[in-house]
Amino acid sequence: MVTLSNRCFLEKGLGLVLQAIDEDNNHSYPEALRLYRDAIDCLASALEGETTESSRDIIRHKISEYSLRIADIERHVKFPSKHDSFPDPDYFPMPTFGEALSTAIKEKLLSSSDDSESD
Repeated sequence: MVTLSNRCFLEKGLGLVLQAIDEDNNHSYPEALRLYRDAIDCLASALEGETTESSRDIIRHKISEYSLRIADIERHVKFPSKHDSFPDPDYFPMPTFGEALSTAIKEKLLSSSDDSESD
């Protein structure tokens, strides 16, 4: 079951992730870090309200991926090097997650609509 607040957290988290990816791609690392952290906060709140275990697993996995990306960016910002093999954000499947999360949100909203129509 998707509650309104849970849906809002998922949608806001998705929006923040997409903004973070844009900033990351533009090498605006301080802003990307802020956005990734805010996205993780929203996704963590959505996780608390999520009742479907498969959705919880997806959200947990993505929080973990974003946390790793934050750590990579922080290391790069703290210890930049000419020879640094700093991973390109395209290395991470974040846009794919955005699409998957968007699809999951739409499916949940549709199933919630169907449930309320059958009442």
